[in-house]
Amino acid sequence: MGIYSGPGHYDTTFIPVYKLASPGKKSPRLVYISQSGAFMASRMSKIPEVEPLYAISLGNQIDLAASDYLDYFRTHNSASLYALYIEGFQPGDGLALAKAAAEIVRAGKRVLVYKSGRSAEGRKATSSHTASVAGDYKVCRAILESAGVFIAESLLEFENAIRTLPALAGKAASGRKVGLISNAGFECVILADSLHNGFNLELAAIVEPTKARIAEILKPLGIDRLQDIRNPLDITPVADDAAFAGCVEALLADPNVDCAVVSPVPMTAALQTLAPAESHAENITDPRSVGRRLVEILRRTAKPVVVNIDAGSLYDPLARMLEGEGIPVFRRSDEALGFLGKFVDCGLRISNGKEQGK
Repeated sequence: MGIYSGPGHYDTTFIPVYKLASPGKKSPRLVYISQSGAFMASRMSKIPEVEPLYAISLGNQIDLAASDYLDYFRTHNSASLYALYIEGFQPGDGLALAKAAAEIVRAGKRVLVYKSGRSAEGRKATSSHTASVAGDYKVCRAILESAGVFIAESLLEFENAIRTLPALAGKAASGRKVGLISNAGFECVILADSLHNGFNLELAAIVEPTKARIAEILKPLGIDRLQDIRNPLDITPVADDAAFAGCVEALLADPNVDCAVVSPVPMTAALQTLAPAESHAENITDPRSVGRRLVEILRRTAKPVVVNIDAGSLYDPLARMLEGEGIPVFRRSDEALGFLGKFVDCGLRISNGKEQGK
């Protein structure tokens, strides 16, 4: 691949700057360690808003192996996420990498791995590409998961994790009971159905004081007469910015709720979800808008929460605004719930590992 250095002002890579330009990205806390330079460059092109602090292409690991780099960078104070693409390991390096990853996650940071070479055909391709041993994927996954590594099963999941894991830094996974809230009935149904897709989450039972608080919030709009107060919480398209945000805050305060998916379907006229324009009076930067209210609420909670905006490009400014404020945003509810389930699962493994290490 060659070497590129921003501080050193030199570039010996074979990729022209106009093919992979840095747009001056906002949070360089990522370390890429990849056996494929092209894989790494492709992710950097697709996720330009996240610029890596370091990006290392290993190739065939003829001298230094993946664990050497991970162990070296684990004490780097500026790094909080280590994203690895691995095709195969040098003999004994898989366990060494798992040990280095365990040290990283115990320090409150995250390690993300996409492991290829999972099939017989993939292992054959690995041997020809990087001359390394792919090994048994199930064994590899089990060892890395036991070390607290977030394993991405797809490229989409890998890219979502790079965008989203830093936004959940400091949010503790204390349990699997999830709160689900939307202003659309279909979203609540799909979220409930998705719980049975192996996401390792279960619906939280909302306590009576929380139900009373939510009913009080919805009463001025008459929604309390239309809907039962239960989880998933469908507050209908009638809910305005204040009511939606108030219900989210009440749900997150419930002692039975460990985590949540918040899904405001933005087409309703009751919510301010559009950037300013001559055709309407909405403004997503208004402190009273649902987006700005959610930013304040989600910053205050210690619980992991993801937001889902299931709508088209008209609502990209809302998604970008939330992401710019450090809020994890998805555009499909099943992806949001799947990511949250894996985040919680990974976090609980880390917590159990710390307890066992005492």
